[in-house]
Amino acid sequence: DNLLVQIGSRLTEHGYIKGDVVITEEGGRKSLLMIVEGSVTEYDGSGPARVALRQVGRFEFIGERPILTGAPANTVFEASEGACVALAMPRSDVLSALPLVQPVLDDHMKNLAASALFPSSTEEELIKLVEAFQEEHFSKKQRFVLEGASAKKLYVVKAGDVEAVAGKGK
Repeated sequence: DNLLVQIGSRLTEHGYIKGDVVITEEGGRKSLLMIVEGSVTEYDGSGPARVALRQVGRFEFIGERPILTGAPANTVFEASEGACVALAMPRSDVLSALPLVQPVLDDHMKNLAASALFPSSTEEELIKLVEAFQEEHFSKKQRFVLEGASAKKLYVVKAGDVEAVAGKGK
């Protein structure tokens, strides 16, 4: 309980309206944000060439990859609904909490090591892979990969079932 109170005391609430930039390419290194109301869209690129990568909604996190991996933030997040509220935790607080989530990261490593994709990977390689992965959740029947489209991500299914659908989804 005391830990939750400590974490809660470090969170700040931020409000956005549709079109507001929630995280810029540089801003992704400052805080971890959890969306608590509304949604945001992640974009790659800028201007007419920009591409929407994904939509992130309630109780999902953004900004974690640059904090955890040290990699530069190379995408932009914009509020995509009328009102969007996010709770932000400063980078220093996220990093100090990492020992608390180490068992979760270890579990992800075991799952990757057991998969057919990474059987000969060293522990060091698996650690780098786990740090680069970002957990995503999909609703039933939600499409997240389209055959023939340019790949932006590698998906490893941790839980649930995935159905491959040919043609127009019939």
